[in-house]
Amino acid sequence: MTFRNFRLADATYATGLEALGLHWDLHAFAELIDLTYTAAGNFAQLKWLSPAVENPWGDKKNKYKGCILEFRNVSTLLVAQRELDPTDEDDCVASISVVAKPAVIFDSGEFRVRDSSEAGENTGLLFELQSGRTIEIHANSAELIPI
Repeated sequence: MTFRNFRLADATYATGLEALGLHWDLHAFAELIDLTYTAAGNFAQLKWLSPAVENPWGDKKNKYKGCILEFRNVSTLLVAQRELDPTDEDDCVASISVVAKPAVIFDSGEFRVRDSSEAGENTGLLFELQSGRTIEIHANSAELIPI
């Protein structure tokens, strides 16, 4: 997967992104509010909104109210089971990692994590949420769209 205009803030298990000259902390304040897949265009989007507080993204220059990560030409989209409790943690990102494509669709992402510098054709992104749910997306490209 090609990252068009962003990079992970850390090599593995990141909680934020660097894009458009700004930091985007997706763990502390931002809430994951939407995951959509559009079959007609073969793209997926993850959407975050931040509350109206001072410095919600961990970057005082970042004045955006939210962001969308858009994935084009999706080849794999997996949403895995969450823990039963707590029930309110599906909106909080625990980590984001580059992962190798699974050999079998339900291979655990834990053993496929790669350094973010290895992002490329046979890699995707794994989002681990505080609830234990995971979202894994493999696509040709990903782009951050500020809102």
